[in-house]
Amino acid sequence: VAVKRSQTLAAARAKHPQRFSKATDPKILALPGPAWINQPKESTETEAA
Repeated sequence: VAVKRSQTLAAARAKHPQRFSKATDPKILALPGPAWINQPKESTETEAA
């Protein structure tokens, strides 16, 4: 996925260089973990019994 993304960005830079401030690809950041409004309680073995 990263290679395909880099190729797409390179093609876009070649076609419209004025739209890009840098000649390097942005860092691929890790996806954030889950976000909860009301996080469910973790069930334990003692609660289930």
